[in-house]
Amino acid sequence: MNIPRRPLGVSGLDIPVLGLGTGEGGMGLSDRKAVRLYRYALDCGITFIDTSPGYGTAHRQIARAIRGRREDVVLATKAPTADGEACTRTFEKSLRELRTDYVDIAYIHSLGEQDVDQALRDNGALAALIDMKRRGLARFIGFTAHNQAARAARVVRECDAIDVVMIAINYIESHIYGFERKLVPVAKERGVGVIAMKLYGGAPEMVYKKPVPSALEAREGGDHETAFRYGLSLPGISSVVIGCYRSEEIDANLAYLRRFRPLTADEAADLLVSGRRVAPRWGERYGPAE
Repeated sequence: MNIPRRPLGVSGLDIPVLGLGTGEGGMGLSDRKAVRLYRYALDCGITFIDTSPGYGTAHRQIARAIRGRREDVVLATKAPTADGEACTRTFEKSLRELRTDYVDIAYIHSLGEQDVDQALRDNGALAALIDMKRRGLARFIGFTAHNQAARAARVVRECDAIDVVMIAINYIESHIYGFERKLVPVAKERGVGVIAMKLYGGAPEMVYKKPVPSALEAREGGDHETAFRYGLSLPGISSVVIGCYRSEEIDANLAYLRRFRPLTADEAADLLVSGRRVAPRWGERYGPAE
C-alpha cells in the first residue's frame, strides 16, 4: 500500500501517517517472529518504525529487519533520562544495537517522568540531543510524553530546538491528560511535528510481555477504527504509531487507513462525550496528569 505522508511540522521531513511501534515485538515476541512482523510491515509500506532501548530486544530485532533497507526507513528511538551524559551514552549504545550510523528521530523518553529543569540545563538531555543532531547522529530531536501535558508544553515553549513530540492521545484519555488542548496548539504554533501514540490505550495494565488486547478492546469492547479516525482527524497530527503483535493487526490498521475519512464535527463531539463517561474508570494510568 502507498501510505500517505504528512509534514513533520516545519522540519522538512514528510513521514508516513501510520507508524509501527515495537514494544509489543521487543517484549512479547521471539526475535524470529518479531523480525518477520517488522519485515511484513515494511513490505506493506509502513516504513516509520518507533522503538526504545527499554523495549526488550527490539533494537536487535529491528537491526535484522531493516538490513539493506535502512535508507527507506524513518527510524526513531529514545533515551529515558534528563541527564546529558547519560543521554549520549544511551544513544551511542542504541546506534550500535540498531547497526546504523544515525536515527531519524531521537527522543527523551517519557518526559513526565523526568526532571524537566535538568533536561533544559546546559548539561541536560536536550543539549545532548542538539549535539547529536550537530554530529549527524540524529536528524530530528524531541521528546515523548504520556502524562504531565503542561510540563511538556513548557519544554516546547522554552527549547526552540524541538522538532517533534510523540504524545499519548485517544478520545478517552483526552479527558485525563488533555494533550490535545494543552500541548498540540503550542506545538502547531511553533512548527513542531506531533506524533500520536496510545490511540487504543496500550496494554490494559501496560505490560507487553505476551500478546494482549488493547485497553480499548479489553475494557470497552473496542472500536479501534473509530479511535484510529479520532487520532488522524486531529489538526496538527503528523502520524499515528500503533504497536502490533501479529500481521493481522497490521492488516486491520491498513484497512482503517484505506477507509479513512476525518470525523465530522458531530461524530467528534459524540465520541468525546462517550470518552468522558469512560475516563473515570481508566484513571491516571500513565502517571499523574499534573
